[in-house]
Amino acid sequence: MFALLSKWRYEAIAIAVALITCAVHFIAREPPSGRAIASSSLSGILTRAVQSLEGRADDFKFRLRGEMPAHPDVLILAADEKAAQRYGLWPWPRDVVAKGFDQLLEAGAKAIALDICFTDPTAASQASTELLGKLDGIENLPEALEPLRAELREKASHSPDDALEAVFKKGGKRIIQGSIPYTEADLKDFSIDLQDEQSRLLEPNLIRKVPFKAGIFKELNTDRINAWQQYSVQTPLPRFASAGNRLGHFTAITEPDGSIRRAAVLAKLTGPKALYPSIALLAAAQMLDATIEPVIVDEDLVEVKLRKPDGTTVSVPMEGLSALELIDYPGNGKRSFTTLSFADVIDGTFDKDKVKDKAVLVGVTITGLTGDQRVTPFSEMEPGVYTHAAVLSNILSQRFMTRTVNVVLVEMLMMLVLAILFSVAIPRFKSFTMKGLLIVAVLAGWWGVAMFQFNRGVNVSLVMPSIDILLSSFAVVFLGYLSVDREKLKMRTTFARYLGDDVMEVALVDPERLNRGEKREMTVMFSDIRGFTTLSERMSAEVLSTFINEYLSPMTDIVFEEKGTLDKYIGDAVMAFWNAPLDQPDHALRACRAAVKMLEKLEDLKAGWRAKGYPELEIGIGINSGPMVVGNMGSDVRVDYTVLGDSVNLGSRLEGTNKEYDTRIIISESTWSMAKDEIISRRLGAVRVKGKKVPVGIYELRGIGSPKGDEATAIASFEAGIQAYVHRNWDEAERLFKVVMNIWKDDYPATSYLEDIATFRQEPPPPDWDGVVTMKTK
Repeated sequence: MFALLSKWRYEAIAIAVALITCAVHFIAREPPSGRAIASSSLSGILTRAVQSLEGRADDFKFRLRGEMPAHPDVLILAADEKAAQRYGLWPWPRDVVAKGFDQLLEAGAKAIALDICFTDPTAASQASTELLGKLDGIENLPEALEPLRAELREKASHSPDDALEAVFKKGGKRIIQGSIPYTEADLKDFSIDLQDEQSRLLEPNLIRKVPFKAGIFKELNTDRINAWQQYSVQTPLPRFASAGNRLGHFTAITEPDGSIRRAAVLAKLTGPKALYPSIALLAAAQMLDATIEPVIVDEDLVEVKLRKPDGTTVSVPMEGLSALELIDYPGNGKRSFTTLSFADVIDGTFDKDKVKDKAVLVGVTITGLTGDQRVTPFSEMEPGVYTHAAVLSNILSQRFMTRTVNVVLVEMLMMLVLAILFSVAIPRFKSFTMKGLLIVAVLAGWWGVAMFQFNRGVNVSLVMPSIDILLSSFAVVFLGYLSVDREKLKMRTTFARYLGDDVMEVALVDPERLNRGEKREMTVMFSDIRGFTTLSERMSAEVLSTFINEYLSPMTDIVFEEKGTLDKYIGDAVMAFWNAPLDQPDHALRACRAAVKMLEKLEDLKAGWRAKGYPELEIGIGINSGPMVVGNMGSDVRVDYTVLGDSVNLGSRLEGTNKEYDTRIIISESTWSMAKDEIISRRLGAVRVKGKKVPVGIYELRGIGSPKGDEATAIASFEAGIQAYVHRNWDEAERLFKVVMNIWKDDYPATSYLEDIATFRQEPPPPDWDGVVTMKTK
């Protein structure tokens, strides 16, 4: 059944997974501020989850793209810390604020958009008016209160609000006043007094009158536009709202994770049944001397056009019918936009040339004072006025981030195509590594395309396509695991303990090769810890276990690095071999390299052990090359992939021979003859290992490469000394070994030969002496 599944159901499984992810992707296409996001239904939950992840991915793309220049005609007038030191905390007296606005008008600012709303009369002025009304209501006012009434009349006739109203009238359409949208649910949060006092501001007639006056806005049927819905707006005081200025909302749309990525350039008011523009859109219209014309392009797209006096238009693309603009942040607001301090503007000490014919957005940026601190892709705490500046910069520079329905459809099509690709390609790869690389390559390719399009202003989704790639590929891999890969995984588990990953991949191509025994030329290596029994008696079982694992793990890694096969651990000893199951013509050199790396790694381990208070250890390594039998060997219930033969036994004996010569790596003459051009070694002589009559030439392996300088001299002298020694030329041998001792002060083999020479001078060896050392132990 599994074989049948693997043949014809890969495509069905992959397509089924892709269709599910495409459905989720389509459901979650609505921007996070739409109606679906507030729903407790499954679609609402999916939308919130996907859009939250997608938003984080968008933030990552912004940071990866980096900062870009903002439009030079957009400036910020900030009620900042510098101004607060001079005028106190916000809000300031309105005659002071009016002076700042007047300076901007005199400097030639073409548009002044306020990210603030003056909804209440000045408190002192309002109190004076109320008290004056009470005094006027007294028929026989005592003469002593007449001076107070005169003073109150004077204050009421010169309110700070008068100065602000005058500036608004002076500025005319150049000033865009801010207003606050609210829903019907928000009405419940208004106090009775506030609702009574502001009731006239909530009337549809006033709402419709001010934003649309002077032909700034072209009305149309809003029923088909699913814009950001609000009930109505709280406008500034009637005396300010009627001053001849345009009104726009400045409320930011916060997504579920708290960040601002979209702007409602149009709000859909259900009370007065009208579209209400943002301050950024109105400022752009003022800068371009244009009228605002929302246009329904087709059933799925709305677009805002700014029509200039010459008839040409500037488009502001929206996300579907949502009337939301994806904000293409140029970067961190404080770095991207020129910012003027309110204090400098009020004093008239600012550079007026910077303001002439520019758009100035006014906002409060005092840290910790205002709740208008926003999260953007470039900052965790950005004054809200900079988000409006980013929108205005997008419109004036015509650099937008777009995501149309067509983009979503292309993404869904690609999700299906990639799923089919995986269903065809993944089963063709034999190794999980290659399958993983294919998945990673496709993911990286999609992310690369998404980043390329992002830099071009098209926001391509990362989250759902990536999930589709992972899920569809996992489904195909899992199905393959249930069928063809199941047996290979079983073999991988069996042989993983003694084959490296790369050797494993080759072995799995021909698994029968592991099961049949064969005789071949190979190299075997034995490595053993010196004095392990004494060492183990000084440690607790737990510490000893940790200590041995810290030693064996890197040693095993080195075997695998050199493409060796780990035969087994024999207590503290490591046994490994080369040239099986892989064909390795350089098997002797690989074993030599592994041995040298082991000694180098041991020095690194010693430093760590000294810091932990562990004793230091030394190891001995024996290497031999020759004919061996290799394959799975054992019983019916358990087998091991191992090597057998006299050549294997000799390798074990050579490891023990290190103790006699006080060396660390001894290789046989057969190993030396195969690797001599690539290694640094010296002939130690010949030995008869226990159980053998035929002597074996042995060499000390000292490194990889070629000997140079003193090392080359010492090796040549030592080997010439051995020749003289074997031929009983004691004087020449002594001279040569002393040359070695002058270079290597504590060289034990040279010292040992000198001691033998001294003995032989007193008691000459027998006539049949051949210079071969006979080993008494294993």
